[in-house]
Amino acid sequence: MYLKRLEMQGFKSFVDKTVLEFDKGITAIVGPNGSGKSNISDAVKWVLGEQSPKTLRGSRMEDVIFAGTQNRKPVGMAEVSLIMDNEDHKLNIDYLEVKITRRLYRSGESEYLINGATCRLKDILMLFADTGIGRDGYSIIGQGRIDEVLNNKSEERRSIFEDASGIMKYRMRKVESERKLAATEQNLLRINDIVRELEIQIKPLAKQSEVARKYLSLKYELRDIEVGVLTRGIEQAEKQLEEVLKSIEILNGDKEDTDAQLVQIQQENQEKTDLSRSLDEQIARLREEEFEHSKRVERLKNEIALNLEKIASCKTTCEQAAREMESQQGRTSGAELEIKRYEDVLTEIAGALESVLAKGQEAADRLIAADQVLADTEKQVEDTRDAIFKKKLEAGERENAITSLQQQIELVSSRKAELDTELHILEESDSAGDGELSEAEKAAEAKNDEAIEAKQQFKNNTERLTTLRSQAESYANRISSLSGKMRECEARVKLLKEMEEGFEGYARSVKEVLQMCKKNPVFGDGIYGAVAQLITVPGEYELAIETALG
Repeated sequence: MYLKRLEMQGFKSFVDKTVLEFDKGITAIVGPNGSGKSNISDAVKWVLGEQSPKTLRGSRMEDVIFAGTQNRKPVGMAEVSLIMDNEDHKLNIDYLEVKITRRLYRSGESEYLINGATCRLKDILMLFADTGIGRDGYSIIGQGRIDEVLNNKSEERRSIFEDASGIMKYRMRKVESERKLAATEQNLLRINDIVRELEIQIKPLAKQSEVARKYLSLKYELRDIEVGVLTRGIEQAEKQLEEVLKSIEILNGDKEDTDAQLVQIQQENQEKTDLSRSLDEQIARLREEEFEHSKRVERLKNEIALNLEKIASCKTTCEQAAREMESQQGRTSGAELEIKRYEDVLTEIAGALESVLAKGQEAADRLIAADQVLADTEKQVEDTRDAIFKKKLEAGERENAITSLQQQIELVSSRKAELDTELHILEESDSAGDGELSEAEKAAEAKNDEAIEAKQQFKNNTERLTTLRSQAESYANRISSLSGKMRECEARVKLLKEMEEGFEGYARSVKEVLQMCKKNPVFGDGIYGAVAQLITVPGEYELAIETALG
């Protein structure tokens, strides 16, 4: 097994990816001071799991990431890979070449990989435990390391010899096993405490279990009772549904008869409506004739008035002529001739007057006839209106009668359904014998007694169930409260143990010494612990002893 290749990127001064190939033989790296020679050994230590920034010549672990220069920006990750040749299977892994990789991000997150697969730091340490290669192994000798080894005590040099002899792996396993055994003992103690606590709770829980079983049995019994009640209700509903369907069939038959009557009445209504429409047309035609007669009468009246005016004018002329004839009697024969001419004219006027009077009489007769026709027409129109009004009244009465008949049909149908039901019940009652009646009455009384008893039992079971539920709720609340207290106590115990294991409350120097003694028994040879771990002080003297001891 030998080192084949070292790959670095972003680690200290190696910002770009740098690959160092190591062939068989001796490889030397030379260069001036500050050129980065020590960074290579730091990279090897770091990839093998070094956790101390001081060992890597830094103050923080983030210092190993390239921080940037005037010409280059800082990077966010440092990565180093170490490739080993494993053809002799010195490393306990089924690969001919083993690649160990470590990455660190500026956010503080880190990753460890073996041949590209994510692993733990512990896996890498165990892989190189008996090879002499590691962060504290003798295969990497840094500056001042030789003086440190020579000046160390024999106990400290012993770890180097153990590492070289190949037993460091087993020592690490022993420490890990002891740690696991201690943790297991603590777990056993906690388990015993839990078992004792659970043993205390077994009896109340047994009582609660019995109550829960009784509750379940009562619940199933209640469900059976409810199912029986629902089944009986369904049967009764089915019987009622059959009766309703029969009633609906009867009502449908009555409705068909009523619909037929309604259609017949609507046909009669239509005929009367047609008759009323024809009478309206006849009335309109008679009104037009009346209007024509009225215009003709008005015209005749105007002619009569004109003829009367002519007659009056003629009378006036005759009177004037008579006066002139009286005043001119003494005139000459020429005046007599003129009088004769006037008399002829008067005769003609008288004839014309007689003709006009005859025409007026004829017009009066025609007017009287027209008035008679108009009166007859108006009477006929009035009779027609009365007939139409009577027809409308009859149609309204028939519609009211139809509505009343429909209501009566519905009442009769419902009454018929009730009577059919009663008749059916009476028939069944009549067909049953007196013996069956008495037996039925006895059975009914027995059923009533059973129902009363079942109701009382149901009531008792319900009250009992309510009581059990309240008890179960109180037990559940008590269990929840006790569980919360138990978790609180466990958390407090765990916190106190962690504080005790982490040596909380001690000064930093004391804490580090105690931790080193715990990790390395050789280092703790001759150290018995802190004073607070070794002495017991009464409560009233704690403050005084604490002040005295600092």
